Amino acid sequence: MTAVAVDLPTPVYVDDDVERRNQAALDRADRAVRTAPAAPAAVANAAKPAAKAPAKPAAKPPTRRTAPAAPRADGSVDTVVRFALAQVGDRYDWAASGPNSWDCSGLTAGAYRQIGIYLPHQSEQQRRYGRAVSRSQLRAGDLIFYKGHVSLATSNGMMVHAANARRGVVYEAIYGTPEAYRRIVG
Repeated sequence: MTAVAVDLPTPVYVDDDVERRNQAALDRADRAVRTAPAAPAAVANAAKPAAKAPAKPAAKPPTRRTAPAAPRADGSVDTVVRFALAQVGDRYDWAASGPNSWDCSGLTAGAYRQIGIYLPHQSEQQRRYGRAVSRSQLRAGDLIFYKGHVSLATSNGMMVHAANARRGVVYEAIYGTPEAYRRIVG
């Protein structure tokens, strides 16, 4: 019998406020997914998402809780997509990685961080992760790469990404001719 060495990730500690905000973000994402337009043409006529609630004042000291040790094969991608969709309407800032402003690679890295996958904060480096897929194989959670830009596929030909300083984080139809598609999970 051969012994196998396993590298376990370092536990991540989350305070109650962060947990509540994440749950609220997931709830907003659930509502957004249920009311999302079915066809890309409908996106142009969609209403803007509601403004985010103002930040709450600091509460009690954080309590220690550990995050899941490893990503789950089932449901992981749903968590990634729901997190990214919950950021729609946030500001775009170059090199930002949340919680209220993002750049393109910061958003995708932040989304995958929710399931314990740590992607680098640069689109060209993220392009080296996962495995290549074709556009016809594209599924929710796959990364879509343009020259110097990355976005996250949701479903039905749609994506979420931190577009630019004028538009911020948006949910829209996949446009143009992406250079590559990568599947991180699955």
